[in-house]
Amino acid sequence: MTKRIIFFIIIPALVSLRLILSAICALFVTSNVYAWANTPEISVVKFPTPPSDCFNINAYCSKTDIVYDGSTRYIQVTLFASIDESAFSNADALTEHYLNFDRWAEFLQGRESIRMVRSKTISAVYENKHPKLITQFDHYYGEAPFPFWSTEIKEVVAYRQLSPSPIEDSEVAYEYELVKGQHDFPEFGEKFMDAVGVKNKYGRMFIKLDKDNNRYLSYSVTQVTPSIDILPSIAAPYIEKIVVTIFESVFNL
Repeated sequence: MTKRIIFFIIIPALVSLRLILSAICALFVTSNVYAWANTPEISVVKFPTPPSDCFNINAYCSKTDIVYDGSTRYIQVTLFASIDESAFSNADALTEHYLNFDRWAEFLQGRESIRMVRSKTISAVYENKHPKLITQFDHYYGEAPFPFWSTEIKEVVAYRQLSPSPIEDSEVAYEYELVKGQHDFPEFGEKFMDAVGVKNKYGRMFIKLDKDNNRYLSYSVTQVTPSIDILPSIAAPYIEKIVVTIFESVFNL
């Protein structure tokens, strides 16, 4: 009887456990075949046209790409959003609303996919009453795939106005980039040694007025290198969800 229990219950259980552990090991081994890339600059000349079905269901649409460049790779999230013109006096006001980092915790309150701990504007440089360079510190937890379930993000990101815009028909253009290294935040009671949860981040955001539809059209591309070394095809949907949830929440789309 004991031998039958070992054969029919314990051995299959051990085999299943071995298969699960092998799959997890394979996941990490495969992910290390490639080194994560330093994200390159994003170059566009004309304001891109959203997909024809982009706004059929929501006021935004997005997609992810796994970009391989030789032995390097990164996750790229492309996001189009359509925002009611009447909500903002002009494109600058819309951008400044997004850059109001002190309110991000308020905007994201109640969101299941992101738990915001803190978001603050660290410094800002203004030109003609508009932010030319603004630096954000943010700390939050986002959803992550098995076996992590949750990932901690703590980062300093600098947003710079691009003037003139590299896209000739956009009214406002910003680039944003992860700021690496140690930072002292006495008001937080902590020393920020370096980014947590992300190795590299770079992106650009463009806004123009769609006069025919009385809407502002936003186009952004964000390139992310997460700290977790897993297959990018597994990480990509979670990175995309974070990018989309923040934008959706800030503009209540």
